[in-house]
Order: sequence, then structure tokens, then C-alpha cells
Amino acid sequence: MKEDIKKRDSNLECCRIITMAIIVLNHVVSLGGGVYYPKISLNCIVSMVYLLGGKFGTNVFVILGVYFLCDSEFKSIRVVKLWMQTFFYMIVLNIVDIVLFHAKINSIVWIKSFLPILGRSYWFASSYIILLILIPLLNCVYRKLKKKGYLILVGVAVFSVVPTLTFNGNLFGPSKLVHYGFKLLLFGPIWFSFLYLLIKYLKENCKNYRIFHQSKWFYFGIWLACYSVMLITEVVMYSLGLNGNTFAMDNFSTIRDMQSFPCVLGAAAFFLMFKKTDIVYNKKINFVAATTFGIYLLHTHETSITIFWKELFCLDRISLSWYYVPYSLLLLLLIFGVGISIEYARKKIENMIFSNRNFLCRLNALDLKINGERV
Repeated sequence: MKEDIKKRDSNLECCRIITMAIIVLNHVVSLGGGVYYPKISLNCIVSMVYLLGGKFGTNVFVILGVYFLCDSEFKSIRVVKLWMQTFFYMIVLNIVDIVLFHAKINSIVWIKSFLPILGRSYWFASSYIILLILIPLLNCVYRKLKKKGYLILVGVAVFSVVPTLTFNGNLFGPSKLVHYGFKLLLFGPIWFSFLYLLIKYLKENCKNYRIFHQSKWFYFGIWLACYSVMLITEVVMYSLGLNGNTFAMDNFSTIRDMQSFPCVLGAAAFFLMFKKTDIVYNKKINFVAATTFGIYLLHTHETSITIFWKELFCLDRISLSWYYVPYSLLLLLLIFGVGISIEYARKKIENMIFSNRNFLCRLNALDLKINGERV
């Protein structure tokens, strides 16, 4: 896995770094508490920009992953490494919270630490691990699809366009039906699985579509347009809500959700913009890109959220101050600096564990069986 990253050009790795930065800024708002403002202000709009960025940023991060995954066979070492990485951060950060901040962590949290998939303390990590496990099944499903293009198009309509308009359910039927049918089922593994099939199809057939042969500025324009639509809609809905009219917010707030069509289209355009950007291999960029998942795990730890975002850095209060923007950007640099340092040390330990040949041979044997090859 490490070898694969080293061979990659740095354009998509640069995209990975910027995407994680956008996701961190989203958490400045969603986890830091800077969401509600008594009026539309500069800080309010900045918070909306941060918040919406994390939505399409999550899609970009998944697209980056599946873009490289969809051409390769199942490799159990990916699942093991991701599980071990998640486990490492959960245990270490639990201990840090207890020792430094005297946090009280109950037995359920400790059990969830050993079961990152079932515990879902990290929803993204859990969903991505499940996606990695499902890859053989998804590849089998993809091979058996006869009219791939038609079914993918229907999938976009069902999984993205329709939820964009009917997600809340207040206008289009029983809210529970829509809520469970779209939100809970799509959130995580199913949505990631659909993105896997979508990217796999588009990657195989991109030569047949002129839209994939445009300049990076064309894709930048699409991304900017999608982002602007989401932001303007959000500002309008928030303004109406402050005046007592919550109709738009109650019924159409899904424009800002991860699976909304503008969000998906904007994420795809953002990815393609970097795909068309020429950045040759750069060791430093690729190294930082390889630490981004660890940076995500570092700053979204379940028991650390209140301690880190509100008590330690007081973001709910600072979001109302004049220095909110520089403060949030300095915090972003701090999170990246600490995350990169921890990942550097953790990878040293990981390399020692995965230098065991017997362990690797067993994983390879498992891969051969799952991929339908003879051991």
C-alpha cells in the first residue's frame, strides 16, 4: 500500500490534503458549536462556507479512495491496516482524555473502541471499512449488470436527485418512511458502495463522454457553480428562518447534504479539476496525503469532541469574535501538525507489525480465496 502511494503523481494527493483541510474546517463549525447566529454576519457566512465544504469534501475523499480501489482486487491488508489505525486512535485518545483531562469513559466506550465497525464511534471509518469488505461483492454485482450505463443513471436519480427534493419528507409523504428510506440507509456504507460502482463505471467509460475531456478550468467552474448554489440556498433559508419562516429549512435543507445532487456534482468536478492539474511526484505532498486519514481520526474522536472543540479551544465563543477566521485557520494548521507527527510515529510501529512474513502470507492466502484464485 505504501509502495502504491509513492508511485502516484501528486495531483490527486494534493487534492486529498486540501479535501481533509476542508473537512476539518467543517468540524470547526459542526463540532465547535459555531452554527447558530442571531443574524446574518460575516462570521455566519464563513461558518456556512466551512459547513458546506465538509459535505462535498466527504464525497471527494471517498471518490479519491474508490478511484484507486475500483481497478484492484480485494486485499485484506487494507481492512486490517484501517482497523488497526482506527483502533490505535481510539485507545490512545481515550487514555489521553483520562490522563490529561480527567474524562470519565465508561465500559461501553471501551468496548466500542475494540469494535470500530459495530461501535461506529467513527462513522466514516466504519463505513469505509465496510466498503473495503464489500468490494468482492460489489465487483461481482458490477460484472453482472447488463445495462450498466442505464442502471447507473437510475441510481443517480434514486440515490441523489430524489433525496435532494424529498429527503425531509414533510412535503412528500410520511417523514419516517423518507427518513429511514433515504437518510439512514444511504448514510455510510450504502452511499459509499454506490459511489464505488459509479466511479468504476465512469473510469471505464470516460473516453466515451466529452465532459471528461475538458480543461481544469471547466471543472472549476462547475464546482464553483454547485458550491454557490448550495451557499446561496443556505443563506436564503437561514435568513428566512431568522424572520420566523422555517418552511424552506424544514423541507429543502437537503441541498446541503452529502448525497444531494449539487454536492455530488460539485465533488466530482473538484476531483476532476485536480485530475487535470499537472503536479509531478512530490515526496512531501504524498507523505502528508498519506497521513490525512489519521488527521481525521485525531480530531473527531468521540470522547474528545467536547474537550477539544469547546473546552480547550472555545470555538463556540470564538465563532462570534472578529478573529474567528485566523483562529480557525491556525487551529487547522495545529491539527495537521500534530496529526502528521503522530502518523509518522504510528507508521513506524505499523511497519514493524507488517514485516512479519507469516502474517502477510496468511493474508495473501485469504485474498486468493476471496478473489477466486487458487492458493
